Amino acid sequence: LKYDPNSLHSDEDRGLQIKTATKAHGMLEELAFYDRQITDIRSSVELILKNDIPDEQLKKELSSLLNNMIKKRKELVNDKIGYITVEEQLREKISGLYGAIIRFDGRPTVSQINKLEIYEEELNGVKSELSEIIDVVVPDLNNKLERSDLPKIEVISYEEYLEEES
Repeated sequence: LKYDPNSLHSDEDRGLQIKTATKAHGMLEELAFYDRQITDIRSSVELILKNDIPDEQLKKELSSLLNNMIKKRKELVNDKIGYITVEEQLREKISGLYGAIIRFDGRPTVSQINKLEIYEEELNGVKSELSEIIDVVVPDLNNKLERSDLPKIEVISYEEYLEEES
């Protein structure tokens, strides 16, 4: 990458701008993957719940997971289609910050860098919660579903997600 020699911004400032923008972009990609996993789990559970499930406890656990996925998605993305809203979720916060960083060729502000760190912590929290659900809750429910001759909850892997996106 060659910088404009007439730019008012130093190579160091532009390098930090690129590094910070790249980090924000990567976070958006990661969030898109988590959103896909949440959506897949929600869709699987909705389909399963359309079956006759005699085990009330299993039905309750599935409903709880479904509600958790609906809530989690609302925390991540603003899904109010067709509405003008000031409600910003994590995706909108990161994408707004990303846009602000790439529109200016110089050094990102301290505030922008700090906000990105805060959003990264939030994203890591999402990753941790989702990992717990995918690694513990879903396998447990899938065992119960299998014993009841019901379809399993499907969760896309990162490799499958990348393959679909390419």
